[in-house]
Amino acid sequence: MVELNRRTFLSGSVAAGAVALFGTEAAHAAGAVKLPAKWDETADVVIVGSGFAGLAAAIEAKKAGASVVVLEKMATVGGNSIINGGIMAVPGSPMQKKNGIKDTPELLAEDMLREGQGLNDPNKVRTLVNQALPTWQWTRDELGVEWNMDHLVQEGGHSVPRCANTGNGSGSAIVTKQIAKCKELGIPLRTRVFMETIIRDTDGRVKGLKVREGYKFRDNTSGRVKYIRAKKGVILCYGGFGADVAYRMHQDPKLTDKFQTTNQPGATSEGWREANRIGCQIIQADWIQCGPWNSPDEKGMGIALYFAQSAAASSGSSRSVEWAPEASTIWARRSLLSG
Repeated sequence: MVELNRRTFLSGSVAAGAVALFGTEAAHAAGAVKLPAKWDETADVVIVGSGFAGLAAAIEAKKAGASVVVLEKMATVGGNSIINGGIMAVPGSPMQKKNGIKDTPELLAEDMLREGQGLNDPNKVRTLVNQALPTWQWTRDELGVEWNMDHLVQEGGHSVPRCANTGNGSGSAIVTKQIAKCKELGIPLRTRVFMETIIRDTDGRVKGLKVREGYKFRDNTSGRVKYIRAKKGVILCYGGFGADVAYRMHQDPKLTDKFQTTNQPGATSEGWREANRIGCQIIQADWIQCGPWNSPDEKGMGIALYFAQSAAASSGSSRSVEWAPEASTIWARRSLLSG
């Protein structure tokens, strides 16, 4: 996976990916905007979003020889990744081997396709399952992420225990190491920079971004306008939209403001809307995870989840134990659809 990414960035095919995604150039002329008279700055690769995906892309692009800049609209980096549960499905991990658990990428793919009700893209699923172990190993060897080597979790939808946990039980164990690697490589992580417009030319290629530097969250007219040219490509890693009530109601009208979210406040839809404007095909966005295991008296994930799990396990209630995987499968179906 790493070598493939390096070749991709060096060849400049990231930039060409826009044409491949949209098909013929003429078919998607809508969404094109006038290029700025002058670009304020230029980088080979411009990345929007600073979670797991954005920081990983930045690291690999930089190692491939590209100049890189990461843009984050919030005041701190990490997005939802830095507050997530720090769990990763890893077929064939050392922990499985130590416990005599037989698992393969093919079995993980089977689980994903089943729980995704066959709506998954098989090619993306195949890529994910084949790269799961190498990617986990990359976090250890290259980033120095600490994982719990004595513990595995069998999340809903998984046929065997295969989910590894970070040492601190949080995605912050990964993100903090990614941030450190970015600093080591000299990759600028620029906060309070809001992506206002994806600049797509009439030839169908994305040429850069219009951004607002010094952005104040929720005020999309704040900050100083700048134009950033991307010589090789723009990578969109802006995350989810769980904190955007209007947009999520557009996908599922039942999810009104009566429902809280475990997402961080910046999980809003501006990136989704802008990608849609230039012709990106957004699929299955209405498959939104709802967590009945959380407490409305707590903000974010809270601790009610862990209390409920512990109570079910200690009481031996077969109904509770059977319910938990099925409830988690709601998440599995939403998360595994696109691979």
